[in-house]
Amino acid sequence: MISGGVRYTWPALVLLAVVDLAVGQAPPAGKMWPFEELPLDYLRETYDFEPDEAWLKRVRLASLRYGGGSASFVSPRGLMLTNHHVVRSQVAQMTHEGRNLDLGGYVARSLDEELRIPGGSARQMIEARDVTRQVFDGVDLEAPYDERQRELAANRRTILAEAREEFPGLVPELITMFRGARVHLYLFKIYNDIRLVFAPHLAVGYFGGHSDNFSYPHYGLDFAILRAYEDGFPLDTGEFYLEWRADPLEDGEVVISSGNPGSTDRHLSVAEIEYQRDAFYRAQATGLSAFRDTLVAYLKAHPDRADALRELEFNTVNTSKSFDGVYSGLRDDSRMAVEQRVEQQLRRRMANDPDASPRWEEAFEEVEALCEELENVYLRWWYRSAQYSPGRYFGPLQRAFALVEDLHPDFEGTSRIRSASASLRFDFESELFVGHLERARAALGEQDPGLRALLGDREPAEALAYLLEHTRISEEPYGRVLRQGGWEALSASDDPLIQAALVLYPLHVVDAEEKEFLEAAIREQVLFIGQAIDALTDPLVSPEATFTLRLSAGVVAGYEQLSTVWAPSTNFYGMFARSAEFGDQGDFDLPDIWLERVDKIDLATPLNVICTVDIIGGNSGSPLLDKEARVVGTLFDGNFQMVENQFLYRDKRARAIAVQTSAMLEALSKVYDSPDLVEELLGESGYQ
Repeated sequence: MISGGVRYTWPALVLLAVVDLAVGQAPPAGKMWPFEELPLDYLRETYDFEPDEAWLKRVRLASLRYGGGSASFVSPRGLMLTNHHVVRSQVAQMTHEGRNLDLGGYVARSLDEELRIPGGSARQMIEARDVTRQVFDGVDLEAPYDERQRELAANRRTILAEAREEFPGLVPELITMFRGARVHLYLFKIYNDIRLVFAPHLAVGYFGGHSDNFSYPHYGLDFAILRAYEDGFPLDTGEFYLEWRADPLEDGEVVISSGNPGSTDRHLSVAEIEYQRDAFYRAQATGLSAFRDTLVAYLKAHPDRADALRELEFNTVNTSKSFDGVYSGLRDDSRMAVEQRVEQQLRRRMANDPDASPRWEEAFEEVEALCEELENVYLRWWYRSAQYSPGRYFGPLQRAFALVEDLHPDFEGTSRIRSASASLRFDFESELFVGHLERARAALGEQDPGLRALLGDREPAEALAYLLEHTRISEEPYGRVLRQGGWEALSASDDPLIQAALVLYPLHVVDAEEKEFLEAAIREQVLFIGQAIDALTDPLVSPEATFTLRLSAGVVAGYEQLSTVWAPSTNFYGMFARSAEFGDQGDFDLPDIWLERVDKIDLATPLNVICTVDIIGGNSGSPLLDKEARVVGTLFDGNFQMVENQFLYRDKRARAIAVQTSAMLEALSKVYDSPDLVEELLGESGYQ
């Protein structure tokens, strides 16, 4: 049963929310609260906002997870509001009357014209229960790790099995919080018949492209409207939809978001954050940045490939900017000093808590030692792999790894390497892998045995050119011959890439096993830290985001940067002006219909708005609400400072960006001629 019970006391949260980091105090608390544990006193005292059970139930049931983002029900007949970019990859695969919907968007004029989205699925959170006691029942936390994990896994299976039996129409999922110290059972209803009602032109949904992504001012019309169906008819959502507000937001107005933030790392110790900075983000962010820059340059030189690689470019640039923002924040000495103060304050509070087990103090020390060891292991694991960017593998070396794994007698039954084509997908992959090898040499040193196997005495570019010139790995007959000959044939091969893989892959396996062992040991220790945090009456931050439903409150507010003051909202005047500044070209090229109908549009209509609600990746498509639970916008982006929310929430300059409902109505009525859809959004009949 969902409750609005108070767990966090508001005075501590308010104190943390108003401190100034410049004078060396602690940062503000995070503001991503599970619906089942909202700080009602804090919301009342800070925002004059006091939701009752009816408010919470309606918003919870109206809020959805859709794909990699969020959505919400906004009419009694199952209309759903989300971002265009949340459904873009699906829309790009759809056609209507022979026309692909990727660039031109779509408008349904009747229920019959609403198009089923292949793979479309929405998750609605029905209920949440605290099952921590059941999960840890009979588990000795001091027992060996493997034994403890088996017992925990058995308890979890029992809880899920009982939930499936008790709620046959729902999907149960166990959600961990506070480093695994608390476990909640979430019950979801799944809707698999989702149909496209409206999607704008790509040019306005992604207006500004890479340049305006993670930045402000912004002028994007990033929204889409879907409809959920059940048994072939529009879903009856009369008891749990969000009413639509047409009036724009005012500066300083309280707003609430209800969505599914993906993940945060605000409970990590300083040692864990330093490991993330010096190993994980050092490797991943730099590799991703190299791939992004090279891909963007390639597409500029090969515009004929733009359509085929549009989604890859968008996802790469978006992810890379996020990684860059986090990595930049972690390399900021002043920010790391704040993280240290946070931990010091947390440890003082734990030390003064008479109910806290002393096990947490030992856990901090263990984690510090483990992270120091893990840093070097992670760098070896990453740079001895066939990846040159997250999720991007250098095909020839990956194929050689796969052959060694399949035929080496020491790796029988091992399945670490995904099958890969030995051919290169992009002309620039060799260039990227050379950069990877150069970074590997800087991280591991010239005498690293894995790198020596690949490079010998050559420079990375020269070595890779030699390997590719002399390898036969891409020849299918040669691969078949090796597989037929087994380990004997492979070990006797004179192929230079095979020879390198024979040395490199076993090292990579050792690195992977050490990495997994250390990561498990850290998880074992942080559980005790999480228990101590959870035991405090008013934790410094809300539970970590878990890609499940969270509520956040804030206010509409501009901000100052480099002596420039940004207003809290933009309008259509700004969109057309920005297009004109760039000659109506590239990412600022407005569709012809927008230019033809510009005289019909009230250009003063507010378009985008910024606010201080706490968001992270996964919040895309979340409804932005006023205190009466009316939809006033949909969140689609944040400024660059928001990206740093991954580790530490600060609302002084971090801003979430939303498309206002006023702009959506203006576009639907004045540009896309959708009066029936506008009627339904405003609570009238709409089309039948």
